[in-house]
Amino acid sequence: MPKPLIPFELMTRKEKEIWWRIFNVSALVFSSSIATREANAALRKHWRRVGKPDLKNRAKKRWIIQNEVNP
Repeated sequence: MPKPLIPFELMTRKEKEIWWRIFNVSALVFSSSIATREANAALRKHWRRVGKPDLKNRAKKRWIIQNEVNP
């Protein structure tokens, strides 16, 4: 299984699209390790444009949503 820079659960939809698009195209030509490296580089490039993600905040929001009690 490929290993992204951050867990898939904490990625936004856009980040997942970028990562998988680059990984799938690269995996057709190269090995999965090279494809993973290329996909991670694409994520870093995306973060340079939009700013680094606040993973602690994302994890907290995800935990709140998962453990929310509906009255």
